[in-house]
Amino acid sequence: MNDHVLVLTGGTGTVGEQLLAALVPAWPGQLCAVGRARPARLPAGHDFLPCDLADPAATTAAAEHLADGLPITALVCAAGVDSRATLDDLTPDAFTACMQVNCLAHLQLLRAASWLLPRPLPVVLVSSDVVGAPAPGTLIYAAAKAATEEAFRHAAIEAPAPGIALLTVRLPDIGVPMRAAAPGPPPPPRTAGQRPNEALAAAVAAITQFVTHEHTARTEEIWHA
Repeated sequence: MNDHVLVLTGGTGTVGEQLLAALVPAWPGQLCAVGRARPARLPAGHDFLPCDLADPAATTAAAEHLADGLPITALVCAAGVDSRATLDDLTPDAFTACMQVNCLAHLQLLRAASWLLPRPLPVVLVSSDVVGAPAPGTLIYAAAKAATEEAFRHAAIEAPAPGIALLTVRLPDIGVPMRAAAPGPPPPPRTAGQRPNEALAAAVAAITQFVTHEHTARTEEIWHA
């Protein structure tokens, strides 16, 4: 890896695939995809770090590997796991599985990033619009995403200078299934101001612009369709 290293999770998902298509020509250095399988859109010459984010031990090992390498100069957290458990069928295992992937795993990767860069570290968290606007059947998923948003906000505040430039993307339902942490039928698609493909394209454009922009000060931004 060279001295411009962008770490991306979720590169095999719908959001991640579109991100890679946009980032490959736009990012000035190396891309490192972290996940269970090498993304089809990740070209030869870029790095792939195999890791099941649902496995705490594997995630710890991956974070340690990244921390020992060249400094991470951007982090995009696009991996996510769904859960359709409601309050009636809530189980500790279902909650833990969703929280592990959506929150704890990404916090470990954030901690692996270097805080000694000359500029703020661009960090993108792909969240969901169910945070702050609950939808039926998203109790665990929304709780995990909300916890992650708050954890990243606190990390941005606690990070030593020059700090973090944080973009939280509250993506609407884009009509595709996610890897499930618990069984259950998906709910009906939620309505949004834009069609799913338009919202995804707009989010990808915003993320690409954010990570390729040279930030000069710590910032916190929220994007939503």
